[in-house]
Amino acid sequence: MYVGIDAHKRDCHATVLNDAGETVSTARFPSTTKALAQWAERLPKGSVLALEASTVAKRIYWHLKEMGLDVRMAHPLEVRRRAGNKKKTDALDSFELADLLRMKRLPEAYVPSPEANERRQVLRYRIDLGKKARLVKNQVHALLVHNGVTFELSDTFGVEGRSRLERMKLPSSQRYLLDGLLAQLDLLGHQIEEVEGQLAELGSKDPAVQKLMTLPGVDFYSAQIILEEIGDVTRFPTEKQLSSYAGLVPRVMQSGTTLRMGQIHKQGPKALRWILTTCAHSAVKSPGKFQRLFRRWEKRLGKGKAIVAVAHKMIEVIFALLSRGESYSEERAESTRRKLSRMKGLARPLPRPDLSKRVGSLPDVATAILRGVRS
Repeated sequence: MYVGIDAHKRDCHATVLNDAGETVSTARFPSTTKALAQWAERLPKGSVLALEASTVAKRIYWHLKEMGLDVRMAHPLEVRRRAGNKKKTDALDSFELADLLRMKRLPEAYVPSPEANERRQVLRYRIDLGKKARLVKNQVHALLVHNGVTFELSDTFGVEGRSRLERMKLPSSQRYLLDGLLAQLDLLGHQIEEVEGQLAELGSKDPAVQKLMTLPGVDFYSAQIILEEIGDVTRFPTEKQLSSYAGLVPRVMQSGTTLRMGQIHKQGPKALRWILTTCAHSAVKSPGKFQRLFRRWEKRLGKGKAIVAVAHKMIEVIFALLSRGESYSEERAESTRRKLSRMKGLARPLPRPDLSKRVGSLPDVATAILRGVRS
């Protein structure tokens, strides 16, 4: 039997098909562990199940796997393309999943283990903290512009900059707003420090992180994001497939003898694409292969596209390093030593958070997960 499950936060709709594609049964049940188990126990032995990837679907996938069932996760965009049906209902979605599974045309998606998924969530939490800190800093800059204040300092939020901001004379309402923004920035800085200390502790025990740190522009934080977003590198037969997964390959438009290459398709994990371009910006500042490529491509493509091209080259190099377990061939030993020293200096034992005394600590579950080192 082939079973398609359209999973939602509150309930699921399931359709069971036989080998001939005929509907054997349908069911709707709550998306709770108990209701899911009761429904799954009534399935015929040997049934194969399919879900469309989503946050809810991952939880259901792991639970069904624990029950010993054969479960597949489908790629949402590919399901829509292959199904070719513009209508969308829960019954139709579950039927399409079961039918694609029956015809062996289901586009399967990678599902990390629950532990790896939790590590990925913690890293994305750190990314989100950085975005919030940048937003607050932009609000401070806007407030200064509004009040006609200009700073000649390179870092408005450095030691000297913060001292000036705290002593600055402003109208009472503006002073109130600035103090509130600075308090937010201090809280975010504390939370970032907490998370980075624990990530540094994890990275100091992970050989894969240290291998990636031999690349210019990659530190323990960016290395862990890259590793967690890629997952098991052996699921990619070639570096081209990994580059496509990262969304760093151009769109191809072909008709007859005409072939055009467009912009990158930007599919795949946004966090992976973001950290690779961030690393590329840093890598091109250091002498070596990436700087040479950037200077050559910048003349022809412009700075923005040249950075994306360098990020594309970096993911290919990362594929080689992870596949072979090697360090970067153009490693600058002194730079790597400094990065490793900084990581060890930031590393701290993973504490048991006491939210009544410490602001911004990770929840118990996230801290417990961070204790595990990637196997």
